[in-house]
Amino acid sequence: MDEDGRDFIGFAVDGAKRMSRMISDLVEFSRVETRGASFAPVDMDKVAADAVANLALAIDEAVAVLTIQPGLPACLGDREQLVRLLQNLISNAVKFRHPDRPVQISVGGRIRDDGRREYWVADNGIGIAPEHHQRIFMIFQRIGNVQVAGTGIGLAVVKRIVERHGGEIHVDSAADQGATFRFDLPG
Repeated sequence: MDEDGRDFIGFAVDGAKRMSRMISDLVEFSRVETRGASFAPVDMDKVAADAVANLALAIDEAVAVLTIQPGLPACLGDREQLVRLLQNLISNAVKFRHPDRPVQISVGGRIRDDGRREYWVADNGIGIAPEHHQRIFMIFQRIGNVQVAGTGIGLAVVKRIVERHGGEIHVDSAADQGATFRFDLPG
């Protein structure tokens, strides 16, 4: 096979891999509500530890400094989905890092006056301009020129998980200023 043939095969394989990943992500997105487990008490310290363990290689490669507030408040929820939620938010903080500064990510939480649990994942990455704050939670939406691996479904999955738990999620951010994602869950 000549070089053009090998290039063509390489493009076809890459396209098939991207399509496979997209299908897997769409299946995950659709299963948030249909395959979710019943809510039970969840130790969010363990959820955070599992999410970080799943991302250990990416965190190490980015030389990210990750700080998790000790004693995150427990909540009621679907443990597996909450691991996925934190994993997606931390993964995005690593992916959308600022090229000119070391990666810093913090995870925290508190019990609000209304009894709900509020959690956040903050980073010092590239940030998100205010006009894109709502759009980033829509499926297949990407903003800016940053090329990163993924299908553009991660934040849509995060939002769907939060909404399944009766909560809301929003982002505080500005371009080049990092981002803080805040969401609430039942106690």
